[in-house]
Amino acid sequence: MEHSILEWSVRALLLVVGTGVVVSTLRLRGPSVRHRAWTAAMVAMLLLPVWTKWGLSVTAPVLPSLREQAAGLQIPLESVLPAAEEFRAAAGEPLRAVPRPAHPDWQQILSAIYLAGIAVMLARLIWGTLQVRSLRREKRPSEGFATSPLCATPVTIGWLRPVPLLPNDWQTWSAAKLDAVLIHEREHVRRLDPLVQWLALLNRCVFWFHPLAWWLERKLASLAEEACDQAVLAGGHAAHDYARYLIEMARSVHETGGRIEWAGAVEFSSGNLPRRIRRIMDTPPAVRMSRGKSVAAASLCGLTLVTFLACSVGRSPHSSAGPIAQPDRTERASTLQRQQARKFSDAEVSQAALSLTPSNAKELELDVKAHPDQPDQLLEIVRYYQSKNDPKALDALTLWFIEQQPGMRLNWGSRPAWDTIWDKDGYERARSLWTEQLKKSWDNPFVYMNAAEFLSGSDNELAEQILLEGQRRFPPSDRRWSGLHWEVFLARHYAWALTGSAGQLPQWQTAVLWDESDALPAQGSYAQKVRQKLSASKDTELLTRTVEQLQGNRPNLEFCRALIERAISIDPSDRAAHIERDSFQRFSLEMRAKTDPGSLSEKDRIVLLEAQLSLRRSEPKGAEVKAHELLTLASHDSKDPNYGTAVFQANLALGKVALKRGDKASALRHLLAASEAPPTEFLRYNMIDISLARSLVDVGEREGVATFLDRCAKFNSQDRRLSEWAVEIRQGFTPPPFRRAG
Repeated sequence: MEHSILEWSVRALLLVVGTGVVVSTLRLRGPSVRHRAWTAAMVAMLLLPVWTKWGLSVTAPVLPSLREQAAGLQIPLESVLPAAEEFRAAAGEPLRAVPRPAHPDWQQILSAIYLAGIAVMLARLIWGTLQVRSLRREKRPSEGFATSPLCATPVTIGWLRPVPLLPNDWQTWSAAKLDAVLIHEREHVRRLDPLVQWLALLNRCVFWFHPLAWWLERKLASLAEEACDQAVLAGGHAAHDYARYLIEMARSVHETGGRIEWAGAVEFSSGNLPRRIRRIMDTPPAVRMSRGKSVAAASLCGLTLVTFLACSVGRSPHSSAGPIAQPDRTERASTLQRQQARKFSDAEVSQAALSLTPSNAKELELDVKAHPDQPDQLLEIVRYYQSKNDPKALDALTLWFIEQQPGMRLNWGSRPAWDTIWDKDGYERARSLWTEQLKKSWDNPFVYMNAAEFLSGSDNELAEQILLEGQRRFPPSDRRWSGLHWEVFLARHYAWALTGSAGQLPQWQTAVLWDESDALPAQGSYAQKVRQKLSASKDTELLTRTVEQLQGNRPNLEFCRALIERAISIDPSDRAAHIERDSFQRFSLEMRAKTDPGSLSEKDRIVLLEAQLSLRRSEPKGAEVKAHELLTLASHDSKDPNYGTAVFQANLALGKVALKRGDKASALRHLLAASEAPPTEFLRYNMIDISLARSLVDVGEREGVATFLDRCAKFNSQDRRLSEWAVEIRQGFTPPPFRRAG
């Protein structure tokens, strides 16, 4: 068995190295494409034990020849004596017992250790799998979603039919946060990520001794999260908002200890959080891979895997011409020490930069230039030069990238190497270099993005012209660039101009996400021009994207509100704009309620009470009092835009209280009263709360609930299943969202 284990190990190494070469050679950047490539490598590795026994095999001379192996090898006497015994027996000489020294059978010991390791790892995998099955059986329905009290954060479980689970407090989330979570988890479902993760864990059980099995499992999990994160950003969510959602989820897990780490479960906040946030903030929109490149990638990966899967490990037929050179131990130890010195904590790249020595920094810079697509290494060397206040080194590094890799996405927007205040000469040299680069014909939109982000804040007019030229040359209507949203980069540029963020930056040691919530609006001529341009723009995506970039800046709230209102006036069905407006309204009121509660008007109080009553499925503390107060305030002005929402939320809350007391007649009356509320923007674009309706189905009020659903279906555009559920309930069926838990 020891030879089989050795052969599996060598073949696994060849599989992973071959896949890595293909991924690197073709420059496969998309996380989904890389995930598929590494999944294929993992499956091939898992098949090795079966393939080596029954599959096609071609011998490759990987192991040393017997002649080389025998060189300098002293053959023990006991290995020769059995042959001498057989010779004497053939000659008729009497046999004599040959004493053999007692020694352990290392082959059996190694086999026993390997099998014991598999047994332990499989036991853990089976236990985790059973826990996931138990979790799936015990999930509870909540307004069309599956929930579990064991989850502190969303998680997708199951192999062939994955199911997203939400924590019990999911209704406290904003609509935007819920939408981001659902996009993320449904992407896991579509990609069957729990199945891939389970297979990776099984592969780790078989190859528990092999570091590559552990690395593949972590790599696949990381790429799966990256792919789902990109799906959320592609769905229109701002990177800053989504990063905040991840931090909130991680904090919830830390406070409750409710992390799910079982086989076949993929958790929303899993993975290295700082690295995910940096990737979310810095990664540009995904560019769709061309058909030719897709075919080439699939063909090369398949050919590589089949080649190494069928390659059997054999010995070289002849010895080498000379003795095998042994590496100098001192030199090897020095190399290992330098490699270890370049390793940094996953928690913070900047902290790693502080531990670099000058020699380490020079070596790291060479690595960065040899592998420019490693953003962590680049950031580390940049932070090192910043900590040493070495603008000369920063100038040289940045000029090299502008000249050699102008299309490499390096987050020029944060411009770590440049500041026209303390490095004006370096900036001017780089500006000239960008000007020369843009005179060339580039088939890469990122050249224009990089140049514009670099120049923003100092040459705003030129930066805007570059972005518009890039948008003209690489329109999203072209299939090759359909994943690009130039509005994102224009919005970021305009937001910087409106807040004065570009140019001199805060201290880099503070945080990855620095707080600019109180940055005063810029008053320069270009900022005024941007305000006029946005106020007259008819591009709703540009307007909403700009609001996303400015949403954390309190002094610009009123301007953002005006942009949102304009977007809605242009396209009343723009759901993103409606959600942004609702979010801004609640955010501003919550801030005022904390700082100056006496300044709140009756209308402000109505909005706050609506938010409090819609926080969670179970009625909040004092729900009955708050509901009556909300109805009283709303009755003062039935023409108020929030009147219908107030009536709807208050009646649902009163219905839940009545049903809890056992008065189902009053509960049904409040449910139907809620459905008769005048439709509002909130009721049109948000999901309808069906928790009270579900409880009334449980107590037999099926016709009343069906009427409620039919009425809501007339004004709600978010969920088209309401009418279907009403039909099923009248026919005596219970739709999944209305079924009893368990």
